[in-house]
Amino acid sequence: MVEASSVTTKKGDQHMKKHDRFIGLDVHKDTTVIAVAEAGRDGEVRQFGTISSDLHALERALTKLRADGATLHVAYEAGPTGFVVERHLRTMGIDCLVVAPSKMPLPAGKRQKNDRRDAELLARLVRAGDLTAINVPDDVDESIRDLGRARTDAVEDLRRAKQRLKSFLLRLGYHYKGTANWSEAHLRYLRALTMPWPLTRPCCRSICWPSSNAPRGSNGSMTCSRSRCPNGAGIHPSRL
Repeated sequence: MVEASSVTTKKGDQHMKKHDRFIGLDVHKDTTVIAVAEAGRDGEVRQFGTISSDLHALERALTKLRADGATLHVAYEAGPTGFVVERHLRTMGIDCLVVAPSKMPLPAGKRQKNDRRDAELLARLVRAGDLTAINVPDDVDESIRDLGRARTDAVEDLRRAKQRLKSFLLRLGYHYKGTANWSEAHLRYLRALTMPWPLTRPCCRSICWPSSNAPRGSNGSMTCSRSRCPNGAGIHPSRL
């Protein structure tokens, strides 16, 4: 009868013991600082190092940290890098919490902002179970959010462009007397205008240009290009 061989480490003389290891990540655009907290109340908290924010570099680092059979529990703060790290760790089978900075319990006293301290604090808090994870949307939900934000930004850009154009014309003494701005009558009024000085023509184009990129679903847009304004003489809104 052949006995089943037990799993050993690379040295071949020590059996792997399953245990928990807690990882704090301070994630930035170019670099990620990694801190490690061993299990137990008095477990060691140490710096693992600073690596590139490339996902392959993070994967290599975490593979080393669980090479002895440890079960990793990772936490990092939500920020401009989004949820790419969390989704990648999920595919690796690693538990990962994304926490809101505003909901993190902070030590009393004046806090000194430091990447190494932030990573160590995350490692301690995830070990203590004091972190509350935020909801991580799936790819479809996030794409819908992005679309909604893009449309909101486009509508706001268009509103600002309209306001800048009205203010610009008012400074030059042009004031529309009609009742409804951006109506067909208002557009005819704008098309009939001629800038009095050559230097005001590029100003008009620069004011109108941002709204020319607004999508059709954002209540239209205004364009003022050389093709529509020969010699930059007039204001030619295409649609609103």
